[in-house]
Amino acid sequence: MITKADFDAAQKILDGRCHTQKTEHVFAFTGLMRCGECGASITAENKVKHQKNGNVHHYTYYRCTKRINRHCSQKPIRCDGLEQQVLEIISKINIPRPFINGRSNTCGKNMLKKAPTARKLPEPSENALITAPGGSTRS
Repeated sequence: MITKADFDAAQKILDGRCHTQKTEHVFAFTGLMRCGECGASITAENKVKHQKNGNVHHYTYYRCTKRINRHCSQKPIRCDGLEQQVLEIISKINIPRPFINGRSNTCGKNMLKKAPTARKLPEPSENALITAPGGSTRS
């Protein structure tokens, strides 16, 4: 058994050793999308690879947090692969000409009322990190 004074002295020494630095990272896609398989949030993390020849490579990976389904089978995806998926989805979006030209809001409201082809976004499908309009998926 140790005395209270010895315990306090040991804690003071241990507190002085541990200085963790919290760094905040800002990632482009976190908070904007969910896992296409389980619906959990997507998180990101940086990885650094040091090669024997001295080269250093920095990678950013996005992955499912697995908070909804801990057995979600989605694998992490590198940032460039996710960017490609997002660009493919965005390229399929058609914006009506009046919206591009900046016409009044009433024009846009009238177009939306008349547009029978307006689609609801499809539900996430299996094994898809992102669900694209029209039901096609990328993983």
